[in-house]
Amino acid sequence: MANLEFWSMSAQPLYVSRLQEGKFVTFSVLGPDGKGIPWQGGRADAKRFSASDFTVLNQYTGIKGSRILSLNKGKGFGFDRPGEYTLTAEFSMEPSDRFAAAAGQATTPVGVFQAKAFFCIEACISERLSVSDQVPPSALRRVREFYDIITKYQQLGLPDDPEKQALQPLLSRRLRYLLDDLEGCEADYDRRFGERDRAETLKPEIPWLEEGLFTGSDEAATTTIYQLGTSRLIGKDRVDAEVLFTIPQENCRDESPCDLHYRGVVTLIRENSHWVVDDYIAMDGDLRRLSSGYPECRDNH
Repeated sequence: MANLEFWSMSAQPLYVSRLQEGKFVTFSVLGPDGKGIPWQGGRADAKRFSASDFTVLNQYTGIKGSRILSLNKGKGFGFDRPGEYTLTAEFSMEPSDRFAAAAGQATTPVGVFQAKAFFCIEACISERLSVSDQVPPSALRRVREFYDIITKYQQLGLPDDPEKQALQPLLSRRLRYLLDDLEGCEADYDRRFGERDRAETLKPEIPWLEEGLFTGSDEAATTTIYQLGTSRLIGKDRVDAEVLFTIPQENCRDESPCDLHYRGVVTLIRENSHWVVDDYIAMDGDLRRLSSGYPECRDNH
């Protein structure tokens, strides 16, 4: 079952579908092998729409719907292999002039609005995986390559060029999607509140703005020295590596001594035969995984 939500952040009223039966929403699924899974059993029958199929959303209001995606009465996607799946949902009502007569003073959303989700079937959650100290040297080299870049740029929040370009090949597909979503949220925030913040000299209210996404908060966000701690091979395609950070006293934010040592655990997975960074958790903070995202940011808003 896929739960659908469409929220309006626009000051202009929007004329949108009520999401009944998933109309105007297109789903696609990539299987564990990275290939698309075809929809089976045909699509929804075309019909003449009535006024009850649509509604007008004012700012900060939304609509919800749901749709069964797995095979039901011969229709749906066939999730028949264990592993991780990627679900993409795209909402679009273009061409907008098709609805102009019914929309009245409201505006029909222009463009394609996309959301992604990841889920696992069977093996991702139930397979008994071996744990070993025999970590492939190539995985540890990738960790060092990654943190050489992180400690070189000491970037707060989202990476900027040239750090972003350097990190992109080292990140998993899932993590790149997450960072792109946060980047979209920053752009959305700036459109809505940037002019106000600059006029009143206010700090943007973006929760990850002063975080070290791959190091930690406070002094750990701008660490310059790291070393690898213990590491574990989990199954054949995942490595959890402990990273130890040392913070020079001059980097402390006030004159009093600060804790000069922080640690975290970075997760690597094997993707397309290469080790890539897939997650991070700061062990001295609230133990929140980076892959969990930020509740303040959803679908680029």
